[in-house]
Amino acid sequence: MRFLPIVLLLIAMLGCDSGTRPAKPSVKAARETRARLARERDARIAKEKAARTARDRPARDARGARDAAAKTPVAAAVKKHMTSAQLALGDPIVHGVGMVMVPIPAGNLEKPQHRVKITKPFYLSVYEVTQQQYEKVMGSRPWQGKSGVQDGPDNAATHVGWDDAVKFCLKLSDQEGAVYHLPTEAQWEYACRAGTTTNFSFGDDVSKLGQHAWFSTELGEEYAHHVGQKLPNPWGLYDMHGNVQEWCQDWYAYNYGSQKALSLSDPVGPAQGEARVLRGGSFGNRPGWLRSATRNSGNPDLRIQGVGFRAVRIYP
Repeated sequence: MRFLPIVLLLIAMLGCDSGTRPAKPSVKAARETRARLARERDARIAKEKAARTARDRPARDARGARDAAAKTPVAAAVKKHMTSAQLALGDPIVHGVGMVMVPIPAGNLEKPQHRVKITKPFYLSVYEVTQQQYEKVMGSRPWQGKSGVQDGPDNAATHVGWDDAVKFCLKLSDQEGAVYHLPTEAQWEYACRAGTTTNFSFGDDVSKLGQHAWFSTELGEEYAHHVGQKLPNPWGLYDMHGNVQEWCQDWYAYNYGSQKALSLSDPVGPAQGEARVLRGGSFGNRPGWLRSATRNSGNPDLRIQGVGFRAVRIYP
């Protein structure tokens, strides 16, 4: 009798084991499980690859644009005018609507009372935005049928307000996957001067202005011209003097140039105002309005035949 508990225990253990032992999976089920896991893994890898591709596309497109730029005749011609400091930053780039841009190195802008520092390089349009480029981005022709306009794909786009120029930059940013904006007033003057401290980027001799700019003469000028027909400044930028006045990002500061009005590094102008900055002078202005330091202003909705713009792109 004393062996009975042991026998019963063994029977219970055997019964329990036989009742709870998992069934061995079939070969077919195992194969299906492995296939399902492989599909899930492949789908996950494909999703991650697509995300990386989308994330890297702007940089890849920019590299492609830079590679293509070196092969275009226009960019090759522009490159000849670039300085060693610019070339150290890279070649000209050409984006989808045909706008050629060159890198502008960081540096100092000498003001009458103090030095303004541009701390980061940036790309700037070699030419003013043309009618063709504006229409490609915006789908409109605000100069159409207006007086003081010569219609032409490579003529500077005019009758464009500050608000329109900002919208152009925003739409171009969406299309290109890069950040475009109007130049700040400090960036504009820094690029116009291109390291010079004279009245004009080519010196002080006003008799040479006609080689570099479209402006009002005794013969008169009636409209904005085909861009890039005059000589460039030392950084390879055309029409920084004359042709059309160019919108800048800043509100107009009446005490511009004073230390109270400007930060000494990358100034962006006052936080608010009534008018936006215009620079460079136009085909309808006398020589004094075309000097590197001359400032003008206009209400953001000003749309006339002598006003256009060029764009900045964030570097690199």
